[in-house]
Amino acid sequence: MIAITVGIAGWVGYRTFYPSFLDYRKYLTLSGLAAQGDPGYQRLLAEYFYEKGNFEAALKWEVKSAAGGDPIAQNFMGYYFSGGINEQMRPRQPDYSQAREWFEKAALQDFESSQFELCNLYHRGLGVEPDQEAAYFWCSLSEPLEQAVKLKILVRERLDKEALQRVENKLIVWKGSRRKSVNGPR
Repeated sequence: MIAITVGIAGWVGYRTFYPSFLDYRKYLTLSGLAAQGDPGYQRLLAEYFYEKGNFEAALKWEVKSAAGGDPIAQNFMGYYFSGGINEQMRPRQPDYSQAREWFEKAALQDFESSQFELCNLYHRGLGVEPDQEAAYFWCSLSEPLEQAVKLKILVRERLDKEALQRVENKLIVWKGSRRKSVNGPR
């Protein structure tokens, strides 16, 4: 009888305390690695805080990660400035200029979601002067995303042949430079 009682108590204790113990170890590991300045771990710590509902700490670590060059965090910051992430994480008013800067940093690292957001910002003239050539360029780079294909078709209709040729030339240069950076110097 005592063995059963001890067994049940152990099982209840395990089910009650072990998950929080693992969560605490996760926090310790992430915070230690994030404190060393690694942008990827800073973003993971931000995500940890976000899941816990600590949005202030989440934003603090997203900013650090984005400033350190993490494209996922940069994309997150673009969304933050363009209208907010949720009710607790939003600027007083959208700052599309800031959003464009963060999206651009991620887009330059071939982050397709940010490339699409730049397409949308340039197309609609949010934070920038409307620029259909720039919109078409960014839509072309983010083409694997379904919504980018649809917007690209809409933007293309607004460009003349010369503008399309200029964008196509930029795309060739862009894709050529990416191929070289992936394959190393030739």
